[in-house]
Amino acid sequence: FFFGICFVGFLYAIAITSGLKHGPPSVVTAFLYTVVIFTVILDWFVWREIPDWLTISGALLIVIGVILKFSLHKEERKE
Repeated sequence: FFFGICFVGFLYAIAITSGLKHGPPSVVTAFLYTVVIFTVILDWFVWREIPDWLTISGALLIVIGVILKFSLHKEERKE
């Protein structure tokens, strides 16, 4: 189990590095914060840990921030 977690973390690091190499950093770094959301979902499925209201509100803030980033800064993506 621990090996699987390490392997997924390794793949995540490679994906982020590759994304920063091939895409604009402003787009790639916006998705760095979504790892918190995926961690909460994985925590819910694996350990049946139900997220509390602070976790849900934090995840909503992340989603809103990413949506605002892409809707307000469309000209950055055209570079």
